[in-house]
Amino acid sequence: MPGDKESSYFPHEQRFQAHSETQGLEDPTYDGRLSGEGGMPKTGLLIIILAVIFTKGNCTIEEEVWELLNMMDIYSGMKHFIFGEPREFITKDLVQEKYLEYRQVANSDPPYCEFLWGPRAHAETSKMKLLEFLAKNHGTNPGCFPSHYEEALRDEGESQSQKGFPWKFV
Repeated sequence: MPGDKESSYFPHEQRFQAHSETQGLEDPTYDGRLSGEGGMPKTGLLIIILAVIFTKGNCTIEEEVWELLNMMDIYSGMKHFIFGEPREFITKDLVQEKYLEYRQVANSDPPYCEFLWGPRAHAETSKMKLLEFLAKNHGTNPGCFPSHYEEALRDEGESQSQKGFPWKFV
């Protein structure tokens, strides 16, 4: 995959399969933790949003998320058979559960909002695991996305060093 298309992870036809035999966001294919009425899967939507945030520089404007979701026939204000009202699920439920941070961009005119990974997403998965999942779904390997792969490696290294020392040296 050419480097200039590194952030094009989600063609319209792309669908993510879930395997509930594993647990948590530490395995991005798990689709049971976030579930609504009748146990309908919602983790897939979270994974897509986390991937967009990661591939757009760890922060993405709300409009970019909706552009992608609209290509998947998921629309704000229109009840979805799995997600219910998607805007409420994304901006309220996922934010309250701390999977996402959602905030208005300071001094923006007109005002607009952005998404970032929340603390729970950071705790339950990693950029590397997400990138491995995306690469697998595209039949390639994480190294085919060099800038994202390098960032994921850096994050893995920082995460490992922080686990070794429960305090920070100043």
